Amino acid sequence: MDVLLDWPEMVASIFLIFGVVFSAVSRSLVVGYVVCFLMGLLFGRFWFKLQKTNRVQVFMSIALFLFGYLLGSFFVHARGVVIALVLGVVVGYYLHKYDIIST
Repeated sequence: MDVLLDWPEMVASIFLIFGVVFSAVSRSLVVGYVVCFLMGLLFGRFWFKLQKTNRVQVFMSIALFLFGYLLGSFFVHARGVVIALVLGVVVGYYLHKYDIIST
């Protein structure tokens, strides 16, 4: 395994594990949606920073986090999780695009 070539799969696997762990720890609806929204903000930042070079890798990380979160969650609705995550990604992206949050 070459770390320089296989880093997207390793990062996406870590986000898959984060999704399962975060969903197992959060026991209420509100906490589950807030965690997804905050992770969406983080992914929005990644999307902004890597928009010209690594779009597929960022999308793969988002998708595997979502899959891991839905795999481990029993208390939240899938549609609400997807909406919270996508809303977080969009808000995070535009906060960085319009320099509301400078990096």
